[in-house]
Amino acid sequence: MPALKIVPAAILVGLILEVLKYVNVLTWPWLRAKLQREYGPFVYSVSIVLWSFLAAMVVLAGAEWSPARRAGSDGAPTRQLEARLQSPPASIDSGLKALNYISPLRGLKR
Repeated sequence: MPALKIVPAAILVGLILEVLKYVNVLTWPWLRAKLQREYGPFVYSVSIVLWSFLAAMVVLAGAEWSPARRAGSDGAPTRQLEARLQSPPASIDSGLKALNYISPLRGLKR
Protein backbone atom coordinates (compact mmCIF):
# COMPACT_ATOMS: atom_id res chain seq x y z
CA MET A 1 0.00 0.00 0.00
CA PRO A 2 1.36 3.45 -0.90
CA ALA A 3 -0.04 5.01 2.28
CA LEU A 4 2.14 2.76 4.43
CA LYS A 5 5.27 4.22 2.86
CA ILE A 6 4.61 7.68 4.31
CA VAL A 7 3.73 6.54 7.83
CA PRO A 8 7.31 6.71 9.21
CA ALA A 9 7.76 10.29 7.95
CA ALA A 10 4.35 11.26 9.34
CA ILE A 11 5.19 9.83 12.75
CA LEU A 12 8.54 11.62 12.77
CA VAL A 13 6.91 14.95 11.86
CA GLY A 14 4.34 14.46 14.61
CA LEU A 15 7.07 13.79 17.17
CA ILE A 16 9.09 16.83 16.07
CA LEU A 17 5.99 19.06 16.28
CA GLU A 18 5.34 17.74 19.76
CA VAL A 19 8.92 18.57 20.76
CA LEU A 20 8.46 22.07 19.29
CA LYS A 21 5.40 22.53 21.48
CA TYR A 22 7.44 21.84 24.59
CA VAL A 23 10.28 24.04 23.34
CA ASN A 24 7.72 26.82 23.02
CA VAL A 25 6.54 26.29 26.59
CA LEU A 26 10.10 26.29 27.95
CA THR A 27 11.32 29.31 26.00
CA TRP A 28 8.15 31.42 26.16
CA PRO A 29 9.21 33.73 29.04
CA TRP A 30 12.50 34.61 27.34
CA LEU A 31 10.95 34.82 23.87
CA ARG A 32 8.05 36.98 25.06
CA ALA A 33 10.41 39.47 26.73
CA LYS A 34 12.60 39.64 23.63
CA LEU A 35 9.68 40.08 21.25
CA GLN A 36 8.08 42.64 23.60
CA ARG A 37 11.24 44.79 23.40
CA GLU A 38 11.46 44.50 19.61
CA TYR A 39 7.84 44.53 18.47
CA GLY A 40 5.91 46.08 21.35
CA PRO A 41 2.16 45.47 21.09
CA PHE A 42 2.61 42.95 18.26
CA VAL A 43 4.35 40.36 20.44
CA TYR A 44 1.61 37.75 20.09
CA SER A 45 1.22 38.23 16.34
CA VAL A 46 4.95 37.86 15.79
CA SER A 47 5.15 34.78 17.99
CA ILE A 48 2.30 33.13 16.07
CA VAL A 49 4.03 33.87 12.76
CA LEU A 50 7.38 32.62 14.11
CA TRP A 51 6.06 29.31 15.44
CA SER A 52 3.85 28.82 12.36
CA PHE A 53 6.93 29.22 10.19
CA LEU A 54 8.87 26.64 12.21
CA ALA A 55 5.95 24.20 12.12
CA ALA A 56 5.57 24.69 8.36
CA MET A 57 9.26 23.98 7.86
CA VAL A 58 8.92 20.72 9.81
CA VAL A 59 5.86 19.69 7.78
CA LEU A 60 7.63 20.51 4.50
CA ALA A 61 10.68 18.56 5.65
CA GLY A 62 8.40 15.58 6.32
CA ALA A 63 6.95 15.94 2.83
CA GLU A 64 10.49 15.90 1.46
CA TRP A 65 11.56 12.89 3.54
CA SER A 66 8.63 10.79 2.41
CA PRO A 67 9.35 10.69 -1.35
CA ALA A 68 13.10 10.60 -0.76
CA ARG A 69 12.61 7.43 1.26
CA ARG A 70 10.40 5.98 -1.48
CA ALA A 71 12.83 6.93 -4.27
CA GLY A 72 15.72 5.23 -2.51
CA SER A 73 13.86 1.94 -2.16
CA ASP A 74 14.18 0.81 -5.78
CA GLY A 75 17.16 2.97 -6.69
CA ALA A 76 15.98 4.13 -10.14
CA PRO A 77 15.26 7.82 -9.33
CA THR A 78 18.46 7.98 -7.29
CA ARG A 79 20.55 6.78 -10.24
CA GLN A 80 18.88 9.32 -12.53
CA LEU A 81 19.66 12.11 -10.09
CA GLU A 82 23.28 11.00 -9.78
CA ALA A 83 23.62 10.98 -13.59
CA ARG A 84 22.23 14.52 -13.78
CA LEU A 85 24.62 15.74 -11.13
CA GLN A 86 27.63 14.26 -12.92
CA SER A 87 27.18 16.38 -16.06
CA PRO A 88 25.83 19.92 -15.61
CA PRO A 89 23.50 21.30 -18.29
CA ALA A 90 25.11 23.12 -21.21
CA SER A 91 23.30 26.32 -20.25
CA ILE A 92 25.20 26.50 -16.95
CA ASP A 93 28.52 25.87 -18.66
CA SER A 94 27.91 28.51 -21.34
CA GLY A 95 26.66 30.94 -18.69
CA LEU A 96 29.88 30.56 -16.75
CA LYS A 97 31.92 31.15 -19.90
CA ALA A 98 29.91 34.30 -20.65
CA LEU A 99 30.37 35.50 -17.09
CA ASN A 100 34.12 34.95 -17.38
CA TYR A 101 34.15 36.88 -20.67
CA ILE A 102 32.39 39.97 -19.28
CA SER A 103 34.20 39.91 -15.94
CA PRO A 104 36.18 43.11 -15.31
CA LEU A 105 38.94 41.04 -13.71
CA ARG A 106 39.55 38.74 -16.67
CA GLY A 107 42.56 40.74 -17.90
CA LEU A 108 44.33 40.64 -14.54
CA LYS A 109 46.99 38.05 -13.93
CA ARG A 110 47.79 36.51 -10.59
